[in-house]
Amino acid sequence: MVQPSMSIRTKLILLILGTNILLILPMIYSIGHTTKKEFDTVLSYELEQMQSLSQNIFNINEHNEAIATEQLAQDPRLLHFLSQNSKLVLENVFRQERRLMKCSLIVLLDDKGTIIGQTPEWKLSQKEVDALSFVKKSYALKTAQHGLLKKNSLLQYHTALLYKKGTVVGMVLTAKLIDKAVLQALKANTDLEYALVYKARVLDTTFKDVFTLPFNHHQLEWLDMHPDESLMTKMTDTHYVVSMHLLGTDEVKIPIYLLIALKDTLPSEVLDKAFINVVLIFFVALLIIAIMATLLSHQIYRMFSKFIAFTEQIKSGDYKSSIEFKTNDEFEVLAYNLDTMRVAIYEQEQRLRNYATDLEKTIDKSTDKLHAQDSFLHTIFDLQEELIFIIKNAEIDYANRAALKFFAYEGLLAFASQKKFFKLPGMERDEDFHHMLINGAPFPNQVDIMDTNGEKTHFEVKFYPMIDQNTYIIVFNNITVHQNEKEALYQLATIDSLTRLPNRFDFENKFEYVRHQLLRSKLEAVLCIVDIDDFKKVNDTYGHLTGDKVLVKLAGLMTSSIRASDLIARWGGDEFVIVFYPTTVNNAFKILKTLKELIEESDIYDDIPHITCSFGATVLRSDDDMNMSFKKADEALYRAKKRGKNWICFSE
Repeated sequence: MVQPSMSIRTKLILLILGTNILLILPMIYSIGHTTKKEFDTVLSYELEQMQSLSQNIFNINEHNEAIATEQLAQDPRLLHFLSQNSKLVLENVFRQERRLMKCSLIVLLDDKGTIIGQTPEWKLSQKEVDALSFVKKSYALKTAQHGLLKKNSLLQYHTALLYKKGTVVGMVLTAKLIDKAVLQALKANTDLEYALVYKARVLDTTFKDVFTLPFNHHQLEWLDMHPDESLMTKMTDTHYVVSMHLLGTDEVKIPIYLLIALKDTLPSEVLDKAFINVVLIFFVALLIIAIMATLLSHQIYRMFSKFIAFTEQIKSGDYKSSIEFKTNDEFEVLAYNLDTMRVAIYEQEQRLRNYATDLEKTIDKSTDKLHAQDSFLHTIFDLQEELIFIIKNAEIDYANRAALKFFAYEGLLAFASQKKFFKLPGMERDEDFHHMLINGAPFPNQVDIMDTNGEKTHFEVKFYPMIDQNTYIIVFNNITVHQNEKEALYQLATIDSLTRLPNRFDFENKFEYVRHQLLRSKLEAVLCIVDIDDFKKVNDTYGHLTGDKVLVKLAGLMTSSIRASDLIARWGGDEFVIVFYPTTVNNAFKILKTLKELIEESDIYDDIPHITCSFGATVLRSDDDMNMSFKKADEALYRAKKRGKNWICFSE
């Protein structure tokens, strides 16, 4: 290859370029200095905003966890667990609540702070609970508390008190793990990098691992001593501005910090702005050079035309013809380089064709392997008792043998051609499936489906989205027997076996709910005790079997006379209780008067005289507990009896 000599033309161009470069250097310094001041101001404000946003997100999460704990404490089943000490059932309930609340730990304590039950996956000892100061504070102040604790992991705790008849009878304690998952959620909302710092040591971070952090132990100590300051550090080619934000303190008063790292794009953006100005000046210099190069324009035009023709030849796929110049200057070097590139492209094209051929063969082999794996997976699914479906684009792509047998189809093609997934025969709430598949709504946990014999089957539904966003695996597990047993147990626990009215236990739970509603809504309610007059004589004269029939008949009359929003229950023996809600005293009196007259005029039982009842009522007040309310109603009932029975009296 010919080495070009430096001509006068080349020297002139170098002189012009050198002059322009000397002018550019001071401009770059001025531009960079000014831009850095502007970015320092913007960066400081942006870091402050991101710190505030991060803390707000933490506060919202903490508030939501506290609300979830309070809602769990209002579950009436917990009071039953406190009295019955049903640890096995309690663990099952807490395991389900733990998944719903997405927390790490749930503990039920009695009024002395003794553990009644907790989630089996992650447990606290009684000694550990006794050492928690915020638990003691919650009992002492009778308010919900929260706290941070770092032992093996960093946990955020919340308490909620359980009340019965206005008295604290226990506590629910929940804990949520603050780890990388929480930091990842912050990162998704703020586009920052985070780390949890405890005793100048990193607990968790959103960086790839602790060895790639852009700061060291000494910098953490410096930030700890200067909480209102920030520092700039560098990892590889990326700059970060790092600052500490106090998240809270654990039980031993050791501060726990949230370290926030904001990418600092200042160096690259400064260079970008400076580069723009340099390019502008450089183009001015090129304009001067262009004016001086007009004398050579004709020759340059001919040479470039030849270059263009050569590149068009390469573009069309002709790599055989070469290009050659004998000008003893840069054009000859350029022609040589282009021709070398032509040869390299031709050789690379041949290699790519060979690679494409090999790749097609590899893809064919992988496809065959995937088909074999798919067939094996279907075989496994066919061995399961659950109904299993694979859904693609809202249509059934596969149904296992158990599903086809349940819906009485001989094959998948006949089944899939007749039904969309969300239109399975006999399925209730199929609109939930349609809404989930089309709009991404929450998937129902349980559904009822009628089989081919018309019998309802209850299924637990598990939903597994695949990597492909339009593909799902959905499993239906038959829990009909479990559901029937659960309903039977509920009936035994809450329904009076004779009158089929709610029993005393069920009424007490619903009564507390009405009291809370009165506090919130400012509406009125009336409590009434109904007592059958001379019922002992009925039992003594006609027998207890006749007395039972009287109770059943009166229960039916009272149920038909009250409203759907009212509460009624058999309180015990010959007494019934009714809560009219919402209502006024006048409206309640009208209903009771109608009920009294209906009982007087009805033939309760053919062989006995007419039955009458006495009514003692009182206005429910939000500041009265159940004992106080029943005491007032009982006093009113006593006055009704004293006046000759078959009366309606309200408390004074």
